[in-house]
Amino acid sequence: MLYLNVEESASWLADGKILIHPTEGVWGIGCDAKNKKAVDRVFGLKKRDPSKKFILLSPSIKSVKEFCLIKENDIKILQKEWPGPTTFILDIGSNKYKHISYLDKLAVRVSAHLPIINLLDLFRSEMVSTSANLSGEKELKTKDDIARFFNYDDVAIFDEKLGNLTKPTKIFDLKLNSYIRK
Repeated sequence: MLYLNVEESASWLADGKILIHPTEGVWGIGCDAKNKKAVDRVFGLKKRDPSKKFILLSPSIKSVKEFCLIKENDIKILQKEWPGPTTFILDIGSNKYKHISYLDKLAVRVSAHLPIINLLDLFRSEMVSTSANLSGEKELKTKDDIARFFNYDDVAIFDEKLGNLTKPTKIFDLKLNSYIRK
C-alpha cells in the first residue's frame, strides 16, 4: 500500500485511482467524481448497492454552484456551515455529476479539514467520498487496518491526520429543512 503526500494524492486521483483519505472524523475512500469507472470501482470495493450514493467533497461554494441549484436564501445557510463538517443534500443543476445523483439530488460538503482543503486545491475538482469500510460494516479506524483491508494496486492512502470529530459528519436536506444524520 502506498502512503502519499498531498501532491502525490492529487496526481493519484487525476490518474483515476482510488484514494483513502482523512476527513473531519473518519477515514474515507474516494476518487475523481467525474471518473465513472473510478466511482464504479469504489462501489465494488465497498460492496455497496449502487442506489446508495456517495458524498461529493467540493473546494468551495462557488464550485458547488456550477452543478447544484442554490437559491439566494440557501447561500446564507451554506455560508454559515461551510467550510465545515455538514453535508448538504442539494438539487442538481447540471448533468456534470448525474451519474452519482439520486432522485436529482447530490450530497455535497465543503470541508474545513485542512488536508482535504489542500488536496482539493491541488486536484482542482470534486471527489467522491464515503467511509472506508464495507457497506453496513463498522468503520476501519487505523491506516494500518485500512491498508490491509484495501490492499490493491489502484488504492493508496493520503497520509495525513483525521480531524477531531468522533463520528461521521452531519447530513442536512436543504429542501426539507431537516437533518438526515446528526
